[in-house]
Amino acid sequence: MNIIRQKNTENELHNIVHQFTSLIGLSKLTKLVNYRRHSEISLMKVIEWLLTTKFLGRSLYRAHETPNFTSRTVRNNLNDGRINWQRLICQVGSHLIKHLRPFIDRRRRLALIIDDTLFSREYATQTELLARVFDHDKQLYIKGYRALTLGWSDANTFLPINFALMSSKKPQNVLGKSAKTTDQRTIAGRRRRQAQQKMNLVSLQLVKQAYQYSCFVEAHVGNQKFKLRLVFVANRARQDDYLVLATTQLGLQPQEIIQLYARRWQIENYFKVAKQYLRLDKSQVQNYDGLCGHLAIVMMTYDLLAWQERQNQDDRTIGDLFFIMNEAMPDIELSQALVWLLNSLKTIINHEVYARRAQIIQMMNQFFTFLPKRLVSLLTAS
Repeated sequence: MNIIRQKNTENELHNIVHQFTSLIGLSKLTKLVNYRRHSEISLMKVIEWLLTTKFLGRSLYRAHETPNFTSRTVRNNLNDGRINWQRLICQVGSHLIKHLRPFIDRRRRLALIIDDTLFSREYATQTELLARVFDHDKQLYIKGYRALTLGWSDANTFLPINFALMSSKKPQNVLGKSAKTTDQRTIAGRRRRQAQQKMNLVSLQLVKQAYQYSCFVEAHVGNQKFKLRLVFVANRARQDDYLVLATTQLGLQPQEIIQLYARRWQIENYFKVAKQYLRLDKSQVQNYDGLCGHLAIVMMTYDLLAWQERQNQDDRTIGDLFFIMNEAMPDIELSQALVWLLNSLKTIINHEVYARRAQIIQMMNQFFTFLPKRLVSLLTAS
């Protein structure tokens, strides 16, 4: 019975993935990213299989085989240095934004958000351009990369639309193999050169590659001066603490600047989901081009989740959607453990006085409100 339920879940997931790829016209987009087919298998089919694998929580090496192609075919596509993964993500984001625009109020401000996160590769040794990068949370250097990400937001939906997998400009910080190609005429060569540039310069390149909005201006540094507008935001929890916001958009009102800055935190939610659910830094791929392909698949998976969240028009979070689209087996094991816990609490309730009993029941009801609806239905049915 569990096998049948899992099979049905996978079929439903495959249908959702196919609807998403049809919505963005993925079959046409793959023709714009320098993909050269060497077999009858299309890049769209490979990407659909990768998206499904992401939701099933499996690595590339433990994923279910498909009769159409092998995992080796998938690895060869990910490692193909000729595929322009950055352009693919830009195109996917652009098509999703066009789909969302009719549902966005014209008065709503749109924003581009850019930030980086640690892409750790602690056990890698020979990966190309592997570097020592500083982890600001742990305050120490870790082997890996910085995943520089550009996103778009209307305050309701966040979409990653461009990226760069950053190494280090300093030769002493590069631990892995040197770049296997430096030919700037190729996509692979430009990708590796970009990885070793300063992050602020690459940030401007990502914005230029993706979109141009009037709310973003080129910042001049060095001896040249330019005007900024500062906004001081008080910390309600601490009277002596405050946040300073700066912008070159002098015509914006303080409240508008605060609203735009608040949207910047959506990229942190993306990083959390990408690492916690989509295995951003758990890839076993060793090739640098393959890692860029892996990062692109993670972003497309998040795009699918964001599309589903907007499509349903409900209060479910991205994390809830991931669990709903995930395979059934892990949820069932978790529900069984929770049933045991709840039965134990019921036993305790029967031996408690009335006042304590009401308190425990209230705590249990509050606990249920924080669980995904699918899990609650499994628990109440058990």
